[in-house]
Formats: sequence, C-alpha cells, structure tokens
Amino acid sequence: MRSEALDFIREQSESKLRICKNIKQLFGCYRPTGGQAHTHLKKMAMEISAETVMGKYRGKQERPRYLMEIFVEHKRKMEAMIGKGYAKNTLKTYKSSVKHLAGYLAKDYKKTDIDIRKIDHAFIVGYEFFLRTSKSIGEVSAAKYIK
Repeated sequence: MRSEALDFIREQSESKLRICKNIKQLFGCYRPTGGQAHTHLKKMAMEISAETVMGKYRGKQERPRYLMEIFVEHKRKMEAMIGKGYAKNTLKTYKSSVKHLAGYLAKDYKKTDIDIRKIDHAFIVGYEFFLRTSKSIGEVSAAKYIK
C-alpha cells in the first residue's frame, strides 16, 4: 500500500513538472542550457563571451542598439551644446552625415535603421563606395563622414 501511494505521488509530481515546463515553453520563459545560449548567440552574430552566455542562460535580454537611433540621440545632445564646445557648422556637417547614412541604408539595405552589431568591414566599405559614387564625395571628405 505504501509503495502504491509513493508511486501515485511521484506520478503526480512528474505530471505537474511536465505541465509547468510546457507552460514556461509556451510563454518563452524557459531557461536555455549553456549550449543553447551559446548557439543562439552564435546565430544572432552576437559577441560570445562568458558574460553574454551567462546572461542568455539567465534569461537576460540585451536590448539591441540601432545606428540611426544613436545618431539622432547624439544630434540632440549636440544641439544642446551649440556654443558650449560645438559650433553650428559642426552640427550642419553632422546632419549631412546622417542624411548620407540614411540614404545608404535605404539604397543598399532597404532599411531605415540597422543594428550596430551588424556593422562590419563590408558595411563601411560599401558606405565609402556609396559616398564616392552616388554622392560624388572626394576621398578625404568620405573618410571624414565615415569617421
């Protein structure tokens, strides 16, 4: 009788455990294993370090940062500092740089913004090519825009 009761309790707890796992998976709340976290980071072309794998394993989400979003925030700060370290011409040059970058993203990537983790050597070379061909900008000026 006692072993039957223990078997019944064991079956009930295993059933509850399966239900909990299903609910967590349904809502995306389950914790991936270390290997799954590593694989996900690799697929997303994210930096793979002990810190990022542990963050993914613990369920911490890194908020993606976008290039144009960063430029807009910097522009807002620059506007506030006109006369306090920044000249109006600096802001004017910066605005044209943002305009050229938006044009490059629209033409080559068919997007309005890009995750900064996606910026690589090919992106920079493509941007330089865009500036020099589509915008007829010289080598020195193109380098300043890229900088």
